[in-house]
Parts: sequence; C-alpha cells; structure tokens
Amino acid sequence: MPVCGAHGPPRIMKRSDMHEFKLEHFRRDHPGESFPEFQHLTEAECAALTSEVIKRFRLSELRMPSQLVPALWDSARVLEGVDAEETSFSVIRALTAAGAMPTDRVCINWLRDWDTIDRFRLADLDRFFEDIWYPSSDDLEVIAETLDWILLIDHEGVVCLALP
Repeated sequence: MPVCGAHGPPRIMKRSDMHEFKLEHFRRDHPGESFPEFQHLTEAECAALTSEVIKRFRLSELRMPSQLVPALWDSARVLEGVDAEETSFSVIRALTAAGAMPTDRVCINWLRDWDTIDRFRLADLDRFFEDIWYPSSDDLEVIAETLDWILLIDHEGVVCLALP
C-alpha cells in the first residue's frame, strides 16, 4: 500500500528544459492544437503563494520553502485506487471522489523550493494531464486557487490529498 510520507525528494529539472520538451512533445502529438494556456508565476508570486500555503495549512514551524513539500506529503492521505499512471486518470474525478471541490484555476508546483509554479485552468490540466505530468520524472503539487486542498502526485503515480 502506498504511503504519502514515504517518498524521496522530487527529481529536479531545469524549468526551461522541462517546459520546452513538453511543448515540443505536445506539438508533435497534437498537430494544429495549441498547448493549454498557462502562466509562470513571478518570483514574488511564488513567494506569496508559498507563504499563504504555509499559513493556510498551519505549517508555520517551517523555516524554508524546501521543507513544505515533505510536510505536505506527511500530512496528506493516499487516495486509494487512484493511480495517475492509468490512462483513465482524471484530476477532477480524483478530487470529486475524495470530496474536494474542484476550482476553476490551480497552481502547479514543479520543484521542491516552490520557485517554479505555473497557473493552469483545472479543466486544461485534466484534459491534457498526460501532456503535462510525466511519470518517472514529475512530482507535482496541484494547489487549489482557494487553498482548500492540494493534490500531490508523485513520479510513480501515487495520488494524495492534503487538506488544511
């Protein structure tokens, strides 16, 4: 049985490399389609979101952003029977089944230091999940715009939910 807190550190990739190869793969796999709209958060926006998550999830004892990912994984619960590697995986269905209210927009944290965060429409993340999350390399924190939940997805497809 998977355990949320038993995961090693996320694999770290350079932001520009990560997005560039995903954009290239998307163009190859979806000729004529545009990659879903997303916005890179600025350094100040990343810091503000990190601070808000720490407050909302009552993690004020953390001294560094890099401590946030392990703390969230430790407090999260595994969504049994949900595997992000399955072709039928749906972020929205996983959230709904877990009793979390889907939001229009989400932020995706890519790296352990919370300095590489993108904002997507949840519907786009759900529809193009296989083009956005890569098994074996990506550990994601999908953060509700309301900060009511964070969906954690590790590189092995384990899906957990953290609530404030």
